Amino acid sequence: MSSLKDWLAQILGRENKINGSAPTDEQTSATPLVFSPQELQKRYTQLSTEQQQAISAYMREQLQAAERPAPNLTHRVIGRLVFEFEGANGELKPLHHMPLELWDVDPGYPDDLLAKGETDAEGHFEIWYDPRAAGFMDDPDLDLRIFEPSHIYQRDGTVTETQRLVHVIAGANNMTNHTYDFGTCRVPYWEYDPDAVTPRVLILDQGNPPQTYEPGRSVAMVKAAARVETIRRKHKLQYKLSPDSLTLTEVQNDFPPNVTRQLEETQPGYSRSDEYFGERILNGMIASVLDKDLEHPSRYRLVHQWNAYAQDGEHVSPNVDMRFEIIEGKLRPVEIRIGLRQPGQTAPNAPAEKHTLTPADGARWEQAKRIARSSASLSAELDAHLVATHLNIEQYAIAIHRNIRKNPLRWLLYPHLRDVTLVNYAANSFLIGETGHITRAVALTAEALGERLGQSLGMHDWKNWRPRAALVPTHQYAQVANLYWRILTDYVD
Repeated sequence: MSSLKDWLAQILGRENKINGSAPTDEQTSATPLVFSPQELQKRYTQLSTEQQQAISAYMREQLQAAERPAPNLTHRVIGRLVFEFEGANGELKPLHHMPLELWDVDPGYPDDLLAKGETDAEGHFEIWYDPRAAGFMDDPDLDLRIFEPSHIYQRDGTVTETQRLVHVIAGANNMTNHTYDFGTCRVPYWEYDPDAVTPRVLILDQGNPPQTYEPGRSVAMVKAAARVETIRRKHKLQYKLSPDSLTLTEVQNDFPPNVTRQLEETQPGYSRSDEYFGERILNGMIASVLDKDLEHPSRYRLVHQWNAYAQDGEHVSPNVDMRFEIIEGKLRPVEIRIGLRQPGQTAPNAPAEKHTLTPADGARWEQAKRIARSSASLSAELDAHLVATHLNIEQYAIAIHRNIRKNPLRWLLYPHLRDVTLVNYAANSFLIGETGHITRAVALTAEALGERLGQSLGMHDWKNWRPRAALVPTHQYAQVANLYWRILTDYVD
């Protein structure tokens, strides 16, 4: 016999090689030869141990299926799943359309799956099962396992359905009753943090977040952070041992050159020009939406209000009011108004001395632009990045995971909400809070920053929203935003 597969092919009456799968109906019906049990036994004993193991593995599933008795669904479990926290009026909120599995728990041995089910629109469930599935002479010890459905888009465009275990509810042991009622079960699933100033998911210090990083994402983050973290630790150690030896130039040279430094190498002085200032307001990280200047209709205006918040009395975060004109097809700043507090003033809306600067003011104009750039950086990090991107998306992530499981929107939205709560949770201590980088670097107190975040998110209004219109031919941000919006709209439609 040349091979095990050839031998199986001859037994099954086929000339072609089998591929490890069971014969089709057509192949079976075409089988002209039936071996007697004695002939099969004789041929089997002539095989090597390796061949016997291979054919046993091939036939195991068929033999087990033949020996397995037909399910006799005589027992059931019932109950209802609701969210852990009640609604605003004290009502219970149903955890609907959640995949369920009923298991028999066998400590020290593999658990036995009894049946599967799903909650209905009101969170109720009824799962029928065969108690014999728990094993011989074993009355089931019930566990109800709750899963979160999800999916992954593969590179070839196919979709793989996945699910993640999110909660387990222990039932009764040695169950013999025909009906067991789990009752109304509160499940901590994508709960809102009641103490947050914006819609945030509740993550307890001793608990687990509702999302986890994919292995590939974790590896990529470690690789990206490794070099930066090494440089940062070097600077901290050098500063600790000899504070005066660490210079700004040395710190900058240790990191890869950013866009500004690369620009200065090719066009010295351009990164501090009025033209580049206007270009960054349109296309940089701040990428601002400008209002028309009511005092001068041909001008545009951008205002950052910081004086309305409590400040630490050490740093400076003044109100900044910038005015722009389009000159020779380019957006240029023509006036900057700054409201400076007196040193040591900490209260919100403290008296501020107003200064108005224009390009005619020379060195003071450069100072005004430097203050405006710092203000724009803070607004970009808080309003455009942390709020409009991260916190904005988290509120949708919570709502969608709590409510959408059957709706086709799930297929569109779920992949875009991956990891968002994990990133935002890290920002709680890394960026904001009493020890966050932003808190330590700007004048606003931790409480004031939280107030700003809530107000900024609350101002977002998406009704009839469209991307901004391009102001000048070089307004690349607006052009790309409109292109992306058209692509997205066509795809969704």
